[in-house]
Amino acid sequence: TDLGSGGYYPGGGAIWLVVSETLRDDGEISARGNPSASGGSIYVTAHTLSGAGMFNANGGSLFGSGYFQGPGGGGRVALYYDTSSFVGIAQAKGGCGSYDGFSSTCADKGTVGLFDMTNNDLHINSSWRFQKNDGPFNFNHILVTNGAHVTTENAVSITSADVLLDVGSSFFLSAQDRVTIPH
Repeated sequence: TDLGSGGYYPGGGAIWLVVSETLRDDGEISARGNPSASGGSIYVTAHTLSGAGMFNANGGSLFGSGYFQGPGGGGRVALYYDTSSFVGIAQAKGGCGSYDGFSSTCADKGTVGLFDMTNNDLHINSSWRFQKNDGPFNFNHILVTNGAHVTTENAVSITSADVLLDVGSSFFLSAQDRVTIPH
């Protein structure tokens, strides 16, 4: 529920939706950051999630007007649902731009988590960080896809029946972390 931080322009806003029945997204729900500002946050709790739209908390592009300000980092998206037929996109990409007109520079991705409350599964398709103050973590399945980069804070405990990593995705533990996968 945090706002994005601003640079020259304001950061993305904060959207919090609590839907007792169906949230159908066939358009765009956006907390996108303005140029040089980070994306905001989208927090959804719904019984059913459907549609083919987009949840967007992307950071803003690099801004240059006499001087350059870097691109904004991605924001946060958390979608909690009991059932889902959603086939759209949930993203929190970092903004990009060019300082020299030839090469591109991009800010870091934000976090995107899809929480299947019925099956107790977590699907991560962007960056994610397990933080100690949010734990302990107990999931049936953790799916890390789409080149997502997952990290942990020190002394985090995660329990899951399995952790599935898609090609190009990564899951890094700090020295004191533990992932327990019961057989």
